[in-house]
Amino acid sequence: MKLLATIFGATLLTLTATAQPVLTTLCHFNGTNGANPLGRLVLGKDGSLYGTTVNGGTNGDGIVFKVSTGGAVTTLAALNGTTGANPDAGLTQGTNGILYGSANAGGANTFGTAFQVTTNGTLTLLASFGGTNGTYPEADWQFGNDGSLYSNTSHGTAGNGYGTICKLTTGGTLFTLTSFTNGNGAFPNALLAGGTDGAFYGVTPYGGRTNLNSGNGYGTIFKVATNGVLTPLFYFGGTNGNYPNAGLALGGDAVSMAPPSSAAATTWAWFSKPPRTAW
Repeated sequence: MKLLATIFGATLLTLTATAQPVLTTLCHFNGTNGANPLGRLVLGKDGSLYGTTVNGGTNGDGIVFKVSTGGAVTTLAALNGTTGANPDAGLTQGTNGILYGSANAGGANTFGTAFQVTTNGTLTLLASFGGTNGTYPEADWQFGNDGSLYSNTSHGTAGNGYGTICKLTTGGTLFTLTSFTNGNGAFPNALLAGGTDGAFYGVTPYGGRTNLNSGNGYGTIFKVATNGVLTPLFYFGGTNGNYPNAGLALGGDAVSMAPPSSAAATTWAWFSKPPRTAW
């Protein structure tokens, strides 16, 4: 069985799950066809894999690419600053086949964008971050039960603040659902996971117990409803881990990672790693 390809450095890899795992290089990025892929790949409805690179391409602002499981890479679209720059999140495909993504910079306010791209390479700017709707998005979009897309921004208004949870309609209307305050988490940069209750669950690498780590805290696990009500579920304290920087995964054993007073529903797993430094 072959595992889905994973980006590592500037090389695309696959891992074949056998008694002796075989790692296969599918392709190399060379700048012209993109550089510095950071986001995860998404398996498209056509059986191809789709992703982004932070840099490279025609304008040096990153690209959206398509790769076959045989390793043939095609540049679908190049970002140009206006449509966004330096996308470090992966893509999410809708039931309409369109791919949705975000760029960490560029756009009308230089604080990032939300965009869509068709599988034949037509890229359209949907919204620009900045002002009152958060800044510097770093995580993939996730579809909610209402057909809208949900994600977070790592910072708040005009590059300050502790980050936001945002909602995007497929028509390009961008909303801020709630803002982080440090006490309930800070600087989220991992993708949200959808729960069976219709809410989203995520982590922040900082904030929470602000009496620790020189007032910065060690991170949180949180729940956010689609109406913007945010509930911290767990606070990291150093001895139980710190700086969670990857998204949660929904388990199937119907046990809850939640405060003792809440009802059991779901198990969540996470990984802790040092915070990624800025580009």
